[in-house]
Amino acid sequence: MISNARIVIGGNILALTLKDWANIFDVNLWGVINSIHLFLPDLLQRREGHIVNVYSGAGIIGLTEPPPYIC
Repeated sequence: MISNARIVIGGNILALTLKDWANIFDVNLWGVINSIHLFLPDLLQRREGHIVNVYSGAGIIGLTEPPPYIC
């Protein structure tokens, strides 16, 4: 299973609404958690398979103007 979905909402971080942040968390965080929750029981039952979560390097490398998203 590979989770590789994310959204970025551009603009000034102070201009984002709570709804914008909720959308970012829904896709970038909860999307990964929900995917693992869905596929993990089958992977454990079969005793094979892998989970790969693809994240951004923005969480490791500092950016001067980072886009507001959860890496």
